[in-house]
Amino acid sequence: MNRIYIVEDEPLIEQTIETALKKYHYQIVGDADNIEDAYEEISEIKPSLILVDITLEGKGDGIDLAKKIDAELKIPYIFITSLSDPMTIQRIKDAIR
Repeated sequence: MNRIYIVEDEPLIEQTIETALKKYHYQIVGDADNIEDAYEEISEIKPSLILVDITLEGKGDGIDLAKKIDAELKIPYIFITSLSDPMTIQRIKDAIR
């Protein structure tokens, strides 16, 4: 079963995603609303996939988290965001190269 970790700082959005995934029998193994907590838990849990919002609580954002995960943990991730400004799009492109 796919083990999914959700990084999202809006509780309603996080709950909506979790409910939708559980409906299709995905296992949600954790969630966080900031990169510090997320990285610590992801390092321990080692999920199959991480859903990462771009804008998050605290220091850093989802792109910073994704770069660290990619460099150190090699766990696949998918960005979830409603942002579409050119600067954010470019940062996403740079992060996935």
